[in-house]
Amino acid sequence: MARLTASVGEGGKNLAPDVKYVQALLVDWLLVRKREPLAIDGICGPLTKAAILDFQRAETRVSDGRVDPGGSTIAQLESRHIANLAAPLWGVAHYAIISPMRPSLAPLDVNALAERYLSTLRKSFG
Repeated sequence: MARLTASVGEGGKNLAPDVKYVQALLVDWLLVRKREPLAIDGICGPLTKAAILDFQRAETRVSDGRVDPGGSTIAQLESRHIANLAAPLWGVAHYAIISPMRPSLAPLDVNALAERYLSTLRKSFG
């Protein structure tokens, strides 16, 4: 499912809900790198465009300053965001092995949970 409805960044449509979604994902990436976060305001100004380029240079093979629906930049932004959310949980798996609690009866579908989370995040911006 494409959560991004139009391009964000240099030469993009820069629709406010799409810009907010990209900004939220970029904020997470910036904070993990101990850098100043962006305002999630729906405006694709120079700071947002610079953050897109920084992300692309560091994480993708694309360096055009634009986040396109179905493109590699949005895929990497979403993937990095989910990985950053899950990072604190990796140590928890070890404790599950020795936990006296009964395991869940249904297998955990992490991909489905990530899709649902990202879709809900995007919908929260309009």
